Amino acid sequence: MGIIIVTMVIIIIVVVIIIIIITMVIMIVTTVITMVIIIIIVVVITTVIIIIIMVIMIVTTVIIILVIIIVVTIVFVITTVISITITITIIIIIIIIITMDLSSSSPYGVQVMVFGTILLTANVFSVYDMAVNTLFLCFLEDLERNNGSVQKPYYMSKSLLKLLRKGKGGTEVEGSMTILDALKDPGRLRRPSERADHTAASTRISTVSRRQKALEGHKSSDGSDVDDTRY
Repeated sequence: MGIIIVTMVIIIIVVVIIIIIITMVIMIVTTVITMVIIIIIVVVITTVIIIIIMVIMIVTTVIIILVIIIVVTIVFVITTVISITITITIIIIIIIIITMDLSSSSPYGVQVMVFGTILLTANVFSVYDMAVNTLFLCFLEDLERNNGSVQKPYYMSKSLLKLLRKGKGGTEVEGSMTILDALKDPGRLRRPSERADHTAASTRISTVSRRQKALEGHKSSDGSDVDDTRY
């Protein structure tokens, strides 16, 4: 009887030990499997996130490069068009001046129209001052050559070309004098001594003319004979 009891106790202990071992093995296996699954999930998610970030960076870089290329192209095209337009405009002005040949036979209105075209071009395309200034000097030389009343261009270039660069035809050149006044009366742009000599010469011419009229027996404005002794 005692042997049976001892045997049963041993069997029970062995069974309990086996159950405990099996349970521990199951727990260890479950833990390992769970950890492996978690590691796989984390690695996959991290990889996906990294791939997405790389794609976003690549797309952003491509977009930035495209924008830079587009902007540079647009600026280049605009600059080229403006340069071509300015060149064509200056060529047209030169053709106008050559065609009209600003001579004494050209009416004053034509001269002002051509000069106004030059001034307008200088105002719109101020970066081409040098070319326009050259045209303006040619204009002054034409006036001087044809009617002799304009002094050398370099006398007046400091005042007039400064206005030409601003594109303001009505700005004062000397006192209350405007650039259009200068066209109507170029002699006013002479230096003070030259203007005085010009005035004296005009007075002498007027005196000679009146003396000639007196010698010819012309009447004065009130109808009486002119007194020759005054001359």
